[in-house]
Amino acid sequence: MATSTASADGGGRAAVARRPGHRFIILTGLSGSGKSQAIRALASQVPRNRTVIALSEAVSLAEYRRLRGACDAVAVGAGLLSGGDVAAALRQINEE
Repeated sequence: MATSTASADGGGRAAVARRPGHRFIILTGLSGSGKSQAIRALASQVPRNRTVIALSEAVSLAEYRRLRGACDAVAVGAGLLSGGDVAAALRQINEE
């Protein structure tokens, strides 16, 4: 079972993610405005039977929610955990 890493700028790596045997797709590489849209666009190119993980940290609850549904897992930035109460932050993240 292989893991592919694709930068959110594309870089032609989405084709690698579609190859048989690649089950985990790690998306990295963008920060700032437009990051969520770029990650969603790249994730949309990955077949449904792959696990998509976004390592470009979501820095706000709104950004995290924009990535929900496009990625199977999203790294959470320190801004969401700044209160020090990890349990409260996770409850907030998982609310609809």
